[in-house]
Amino acid sequence: MCGTVSSPGIVTFVQLQIQQSKEPRAQDLDRIRLSTYRTACKLRFVQKKCNLHLVDIWNVIEALRENALNNLDPNTELNVSRLEAVLSTIFYQLNKRMPTT
Repeated sequence: MCGTVSSPGIVTFVQLQIQQSKEPRAQDLDRIRLSTYRTACKLRFVQKKCNLHLVDIWNVIEALRENALNNLDPNTELNVSRLEAVLSTIFYQLNKRMPTT
């Protein structure tokens, strides 16, 4: 779900899957023996491709507030549309901060 928003500068989910299918093999991540390290490396790869490493806690807090989730019970389940709205807000804020190339 890291790229379901189709705004300029944000990787779409399909693009991410295509890139992910090519690039991890180029990095040879499947050769890492221990599954925990291999999984961690793959998660870090996805994190960097989605620019999640640039999202700080303050942007997450602001996105939760904008979507009225700051006063919600922690055990409440979110439906898909609400989760997409939060992720869209996070990536929109990130897109505003990212320099254009």
